[in-house]
Amino acid sequence: MERAVEPVVAVVEGVKPDQLELSTPCRDYDVRGLINHFAGTTAWLERMGRRLPPDPDDPFGANSDVTTGGWQTLLAERIRAVAAAWAEPSAWEGSIEGVQMPATMIGNMALAELLIHGWDLAMATGQRVDYGDDAAQEVYRFAAETAEMGRQMGAYGAEVPVPSQAPAFDRALGLTGRDPGWTP
Repeated sequence: MERAVEPVVAVVEGVKPDQLELSTPCRDYDVRGLINHFAGTTAWLERMGRRLPPDPDDPFGANSDVTTGGWQTLLAERIRAVAAAWAEPSAWEGSIEGVQMPATMIGNMALAELLIHGWDLAMATGQRVDYGDDAAQEVYRFAAETAEMGRQMGAYGAEVPVPSQAPAFDRALGLTGRDPGWTP
């Protein structure tokens, strides 16, 4: 996970202030909204990996607008903190109290959340991102296992058909309701 998130950090650092209102492939968010969502989910995912309860006093939690001075540094730190939390083998063991889910499910959710939303930001802001085959295969495997549940929960959109010979990450995007050929 630690190697896989550095491309996401590069994308975050490449977002310009005049791009915050742009549409993203994630149907629910523009760039600003996606960044705010990302700030909240990264805090939660890190705390789950460390087996800590959510921080109700987190100034960059749910419903906050983090897109003011220093947000890129903060979000880059949070992305790296998620990766560091889940780099610990013990993070993947057992289940996580409070959410009643296996730790492996939350860990894979963390990887998919970071890489898919990283791709969303890259596409919206005219950047390129490449996660490598191992990370792409892992995200595809997780998306394939959770596609139906993700749609029922509203986390994934309707499946976008993607050819079976397409790269693994493109197929994962299709499973989560994204068109790999999306353009602004």
